Amino acid sequence: MKLHLEFVLSRYLPLYAFVAFLAVIINAYLVIPSILNQIVASSTYSSPFGTSGPYTGTISISLTLAHLIFSLVSISLAASMAGELRSTSLFHLSQPLRRIEYSVSWLLSIAWLPSLLMALSLFVPLATFDPRLVLRVSFQPIYLRLVEDLLTFSIFCWAALSKRRGIVAFIGLFFVLILPYLTMVLMSLIFYVFYQGTNPPTLLLAAYEVLFPSTASTLFMGGIAQGVLDPMKASIGTLITLALTQGTYLIYFIRKFEVK
Repeated sequence: MKLHLEFVLSRYLPLYAFVAFLAVIINAYLVIPSILNQIVASSTYSSPFGTSGPYTGTISISLTLAHLIFSLVSISLAASMAGELRSTSLFHLSQPLRRIEYSVSWLLSIAWLPSLLMALSLFVPLATFDPRLVLRVSFQPIYLRLVEDLLTFSIFCWAALSKRRGIVAFIGLFFVLILPYLTMVLMSLIFYVFYQGTNPPTLLLAAYEVLFPSTASTLFMGGIAQGVLDPMKASIGTLITLALTQGTYLIYFIRKFEVK
């Protein structure tokens, strides 16, 4: 796994570095001034770095922008995996490299590394400017975005098994730009038109919150709909779904997937 992972990272390290730098700049520009404004406002009543509540202000906006940037990276890597499976995967797997190592290295590159870099891109500028600012940030939005992206990016690994870059691009853009928002809109419209404006069933809303905990938390906070689960409780279902998605991907690749 180490050899193939190093091979993938060596090819895409400039892309990772550029996107991480861009996300750091965005987070520094949006989050740091807002936290400093909060500190100045609260200093009238307490010490500047006192025990006021965690800051959530522009974090959701900052995380959404970073999410979009790293989603493009993940889609790009999944498309590369699809192209490799279509052309040179037999060469790679003929080397001293087992299927489990090959599939795990792509899973780490497509799902885990972009997600972790997205989370770190928020903490790095804060810790660099003043480490005390890290303690002023609410960790819940970051955690929810992290688990949602891990699940979404893991689906890209499944899409890569089609061996078609076009399918990867379509599924990637659909899961990032359309499905999280279109699902909520369609459910609301259907039940407004056909069921006299009643809210969607609790089970559907709960499923939506499990699949998109960060997006649901942001939408429900804005009053677009009423959530039925606590975001942190919903994330437990997200983690279970994530484990099933990644586990079945690895099992399928190892036992069933045909490499030509």
